[in-house]
Amino acid sequence: MVSRYNFSFRKGAIAVGLLLLILIQACEKFLSPDLPNIALTDEIFMEWDEYRSAGLGLYALQQTLVDQMFVLGEVRADMLILTENSTAALEEVAHYEFNPDNEFMTPKGFYRLIAGSNALAVKLEENHSGIFEKLDSIAPDKLYEYERNYIGLYSEVLCMRAWAYFNMVRIFGEVPYLPQELKTEEEINNYVLSDADESYKDLYAIVDLFTEQLETFIGNDMIGVNYNSEGINDDTWNVTTWKKWSYYALMGQMFLTTENYPRAIEFFEKIIYSQTGDYYFLNLKQYDLAGYNEDELKYRPNNDYWKRMFSAFDMDEHMMAIWFNKERKQQNRLQYFLSNKGINIYALAPAPLSIRNWESQWHNALFVRNEVDPEDMNMVEFGDPGDFVRGHGASFAYMRNGIMMSDEENDYMLDLKKNGMFAEVENYMHGVDTVVYKYSIGKDPYDQDAHYSIFRAGSVHLYYAEALNAVGRFRDAEDIINRGIAFGESSVSGVRRRAYLSFKKTFNLTPKQYVDEGIEILDIMPVHDPYTNQIIGFRNYAGQQSAKTFLRDSLIIRERALECAWEGERFYDLVRMAERWDTPAFLADKVAAKYPAGRREEIKSLLMNKENWYLPYFKTSGK
Repeated sequence: MVSRYNFSFRKGAIAVGLLLLILIQACEKFLSPDLPNIALTDEIFMEWDEYRSAGLGLYALQQTLVDQMFVLGEVRADMLILTENSTAALEEVAHYEFNPDNEFMTPKGFYRLIAGSNALAVKLEENHSGIFEKLDSIAPDKLYEYERNYIGLYSEVLCMRAWAYFNMVRIFGEVPYLPQELKTEEEINNYVLSDADESYKDLYAIVDLFTEQLETFIGNDMIGVNYNSEGINDDTWNVTTWKKWSYYALMGQMFLTTENYPRAIEFFEKIIYSQTGDYYFLNLKQYDLAGYNEDELKYRPNNDYWKRMFSAFDMDEHMMAIWFNKERKQQNRLQYFLSNKGINIYALAPAPLSIRNWESQWHNALFVRNEVDPEDMNMVEFGDPGDFVRGHGASFAYMRNGIMMSDEENDYMLDLKKNGMFAEVENYMHGVDTVVYKYSIGKDPYDQDAHYSIFRAGSVHLYYAEALNAVGRFRDAEDIINRGIAFGESSVSGVRRRAYLSFKKTFNLTPKQYVDEGIEILDIMPVHDPYTNQIIGFRNYAGQQSAKTFLRDSLIIRERALECAWEGERFYDLVRMAERWDTPAFLADKVAAKYPAGRREEIKSLLMNKENWYLPYFKTSGK
């Protein structure tokens, strides 16, 4: 795997980029099978361009982790099922059958990234110690530009290494802390296999270690360098390399995962409330709707703006994404596993219950609310089903003979469900494949180079809502999802409003009539049939604050399923919620529900044991 730019643009860059990749044994056969394993010497690192090229080598290694992170984060969760085309490796993951030789169950890709980070960090420390010493006595803005470059690159390396450890510990539960002097995959592997008294750290220890390390060094926000070559100005470098926004998001995510909610809020607010800098993450943009008419009972918003973040970079949405490009032979296997076109194998498909998440969102529904006699609540208008921004044609697609169903066909099918005509639905949908579509948007079947989001605005807003709910800021948590944070900007919104699922329409309502498509937890909550929207019961939460908080958390996690489906985080969302409420069934029930009836109890029983949420690589002889 080669770095993003054509290395001929920079003096000496091709040699250094190759040497770094050879050192950490990543993709060396692709580059050249005959190059020797040369140590990184001071003679190699003489000029700034050479350090910059070494940094690009780390991003090349980050690319190699995408397939593994996607598979472990989604196949073990509740929103993907195996098809008849599945591979043995995917089946082992889906069935929680540990195999140390499974390509998705090894930490060695993380070893390579940690080794490369260690190697570059050591060279920066050794060769430029004078610059680091200056930081003890001089303000960062007083440094020379070339000195700031070295500090910024070092900060990127620290973020990359922290990100690698954080993801590794989420997968394996406990991981060895690998001393910085280990600078090759071989050295790390030998260290892990040796009888050395390795220091194993759990999630909390890893987060404590790296948040302290990052905050100590990057507290002044001096992170990131300019990767643009002479004569080229490409803004997408700012969202594909570590910068202050992605640093803030990583810190917030780590604190959120370890239930340090005040610190998580602190870092998320650095992003969400920022009105300065290069990006505008204050709120989520609400784009104009072509042909939208608020007076129509039935409408279909234009979802092109939401889909754009998966076919290209959106500088107002992305904070960190992993870049791919077929022309530079940098591809992943997301389309290969998910698409049913071309050479792709369609090994994984959306779980039916995940599709119901989008199809059970309702527009313009109107019901009579009665707090005194809840059983008297009834629907006045059932509304229209479907999340038309993030659902069909965006996150997933119905494909008949390789052609996506039209909006009109999809509306017809949803109307059949709304009217309880399920036999007709089954007949109408015969021969239709349901596919994950977000990584095929704007792509030919052979491209296989969709970018992979690590941090984006929609996800961060929902993380922020989680943290607000956990500290008792309940109304703020709901508002950030429904409306966003208003500063007089009509073009910004919350995640539900920009999906056009948080409108309130009046129709000259009487005081008892109520319509709200947002998340709002009240004392009396009606229960709706997901297909017909009929009220089938109610729940009374009066005086039950803990139950309300849990319900709000559940709805936030459901919203993450709608907004962030198949972006590699679903399993960890479920783990985080199950840990927060000490309720393994939160995860076990949801995941088990996607399996055939004969296996559900087996899977649920397995997942009720928290140890089975982690791969036992470091607890087996196969390590």
